Amino acid sequence: MLFLKPSERFLSPIRIILLICSAQVLAQFGSFSVPALLPVLIDVWALTNTEAGWITSAFYLAFVGVVPLLMSLTDRVDPMRNYLFGISLIAIAALGYAWFADGLWAAVLFRALWGVGWAGTHIPGLKALGDVVERLSDFNFKTGTVGWR
Repeated sequence: MLFLKPSERFLSPIRIILLICSAQVLAQFGSFSVPALLPVLIDVWALTNTEAGWITSAFYLAFVGVVPLLMSLTDRVDPMRNYLFGISLIAIAALGYAWFADGLWAAVLFRALWGVGWAGTHIPGLKALGDVVERLSDFNFKTGTVGWR
């Protein structure tokens, strides 16, 4: 660590691990807040159970549909870019859901966008974490970071 440039000392492996793990925890909180609030939304938006199911399913359908693409991009594109793309989509979807969703179709749209963002935070995030820690560290921390998710 003594031979690292000042910018790399600021971005120590521990700080990067904490930053990515904190972002992932926040992404997880948001992803599961909507299903927790679904009973309230059913009453407020006068949704049927089928419509509520579509809101929940949109997230998982988008996630499953995009994972193969983002997984293959992880080896071709900088995984940190994929991860930041995913986190950005999650933030946009969360803000859009909070401010603009007022019924079924807006909720489905923002939940699907959320699912796409969530797909960009798992394997790309793990790969980005491993790459950055390996580059900035004297030791190989890959085995220690595999269980971060």
